[in-house]
Amino acid sequence: MHARLCTGSTARGTLCRAVALTGSSFCFFHHRRGRRTRRQHRVGCVPAVRLGPLGDRAAILRALTRIAQALAAGTLPLERAPALLQRIHAAGRILDLRELAAVRQPLTLDEFLPIL
Repeated sequence: MHARLCTGSTARGTLCRAVALTGSSFCFFHHRRGRRTRRQHRVGCVPAVRLGPLGDRAAILRALTRIAQALAAGTLPLERAPALLQRIHAAGRILDLRELAAVRQPLTLDEFLPIL
């Protein structure tokens, strides 16, 4: 008697080929993974969009790209996008202020004395 093999795919794209659970086409790992995805779909949950730290311009561009990809794939509800974009905008403003502060030169003594 032949054991039924898992029809899930590995990270490399090949068939899993582990022994499937009784009454299923998937092994333990792929069966749990599929159950979690079906539950998320049924409850209306969507996977989180991971933005990561927004410490420089490149990170902000990566975050914008992830949001655009999630919106295009339909995994990010349109209602959540404005809040994420506001946070990215705030991070950009903070970077602008940091860069402005770094560019300013300290006052010389001649410039400082009239202030006193």
